[in-house]
This record gives sequence, C-alpha cells and structure tokens, in this order.
Amino acid sequence: MLGRKGVNNLFWITIFFAFLVTGQASANEPVSYMGSSIILKTFFQDASKAFTAKTGIPVTSKAEMTPAGILGLLNGQCNLAGGGRPLKEDEKSRGLNELAFAKNIVAIFVHKSNPVQNLTSDQLKKIYAGEITNWKEVGGADQPILIVIDPKKSQHRVQFTKAIMGDSEITTKGFTVQKPPQTVGKVASFPPAISFTALGLVTKNSDVKALSIDGVEPTPENVANGTYKIVMTMYFYTKGAPAGSAKQMIEFLQSPEGRKIIGTGGMFAL
Repeated sequence: MLGRKGVNNLFWITIFFAFLVTGQASANEPVSYMGSSIILKTFFQDASKAFTAKTGIPVTSKAEMTPAGILGLLNGQCNLAGGGRPLKEDEKSRGLNELAFAKNIVAIFVHKSNPVQNLTSDQLKKIYAGEITNWKEVGGADQPILIVIDPKKSQHRVQFTKAIMGDSEITTKGFTVQKPPQTVGKVASFPPAISFTALGLVTKNSDVKALSIDGVEPTPENVANGTYKIVMTMYFYTKGAPAGSAKQMIEFLQSPEGRKIIGTGGMFAL
C-alpha cells in the first residue's frame, strides 16, 4: 500500500500530467477565426496556409462584420476574432482583449477604364455628398457617377466618413453592398462607379485601379510617412490574454514571415 507520502506524490504527478495534456490540447486546437472579411480576404487566408504548413495546426475562418466576430468570441464560437475598431468598455469588461496589429490602407478606386487618376479631398467629399454627380466635373468622361457604398456598420465607412466627410452625410443615392469586399466586384462591373475599400482587395483585381488623393498614392510608404491619411487600425481580439493556438497564430503574424504576408495583403504591419 502507498503511504501518505506516496499518495501525495501520486496526486501531484497526476496533476502535472493533466496540466501537460491540457496545455498540449490547448496549443494544438484549431485556430477558429471570425470577424472582419477584409482581414480574411486581404491576408488571413494566405497566412492560414503558411501557419498550418509550419505548425500542423488547422485554421478555420468565417467572414463576418466586426460585431459578429466579437459576439462569436464571447459565445465561444471562435478563439480569435478580428475587426477595424478598438473594443468598447463593455466588451473589455466581459474579459475581451485587443491587439492592434496593422494599418489598413483604405483606397479610393474606380474602373480601370476611367481616365481620372487623382481627386482632391474636397472633390471626393462632394462626390459622396451628391454635390458632384458627373465625371466630367473632375476631368473624366461625360457620364453620371455611380457611388458604391459600404453598409453603415462597416468600419471602412466609419473611417472614410471621419477622414473625408466631416459633418457632411454620405448621399443615400448610392448603391449599398451587403459586405465591404463586394464593392470591388461592383466597380469592376460598372465603369462609371467609384468606391473605397482595403488596398489589398483593389490590387488583387485587374479591372479596378486606386486613385491618388490630393496627389498622394495609397502606399505603405505614404502611410509610414504620414502623407496618406485614409487609414484605419486593425485589431485581433481574444477572450482573455492570447493563449493556445490563437496565441501561436498571433505570434506567427508578428514574425518576419507573418509581417511579410500582411504587407503583401496591402496592409502596413505594426
């Protein structure tokens, strides 16, 4: 029979191995991402493939708006969420954690056949306010401007409004998409259209092109030197401090390989 000392030793050995097993399971559980479709489509899909190849840990992902990703995190539907805004105080009070990881370059873009190459901030504001309605007013062809707009809850729209619109409202006469990435397909299909979205999505479609604003191109270099102003900070969210496979994914994205993938996706890694 085991004496008291033997029983105690057995107890602690059992606890130790249980801890090891639990920790290993946590580290090897799949990364389950929900949230910003912009994050997903600009770089996260490519990053997921590289991460799985490197670690053997699978990654699942679901494109949602930022609030849905945060809700999924709170409800245990994912272990990593992403979005384009800092957490609200009530979200932090429920145990959520945020990590700013990149600057998203918001590009203003048109169909490739549009002769316009540059707009001033004032021209852009007036287009989206419905005051400039024809491309000939800004040096383009004589045709009506079709405005393609993100949904109201889109963080791209929030940032665009802050950076460009000021106190002016975006016109209600534009075409509103259901999800931000859809703007690229709409502009690619309608030559008179204009919209805004992540630069990484624009550069992936050869039928559209990004415009300069006030003579400044939307590039990582111009974001770094502060001359291109339409940018938004992107965040990852976790429940509590990052742990397990979610922590491993974040660490991978902060590595030189991960930062390169983020940059290739058109964002400026922090």
